Amino acid sequence: MNTGVVGTHTKAAWHTDHAVAAGEFASGHTHSKEHIMGAVDKAKNKAEELAGKAKEKLGHATGDKDTEAEGRKDQAKGNIKQAGEKVKDTFKD
Repeated sequence: MNTGVVGTHTKAAWHTDHAVAAGEFASGHTHSKEHIMGAVDKAKNKAEELAGKAKEKLGHATGDKDTEAEGRKDQAKGNIKQAGEKVKDTFKD
């Protein structure tokens, strides 16, 4: 007799737990390598932007105009890369 229970989980709960661990959402969508890499790229780009903000503030606080300018440049690079990721996302769907 099939009770629908696997160990202490129902079959549905067991499948959901293990599917999520394998990279599949409960809705049935899976994470592709490209999707995961896109998320990693977005995180790196945001980190670059935030590091640039910190560098700009450090340069401003210490009166170091070169560091301040470098921080603004790093922010701009991060923002441009983020915009590129958004364009790629638009064409993925």
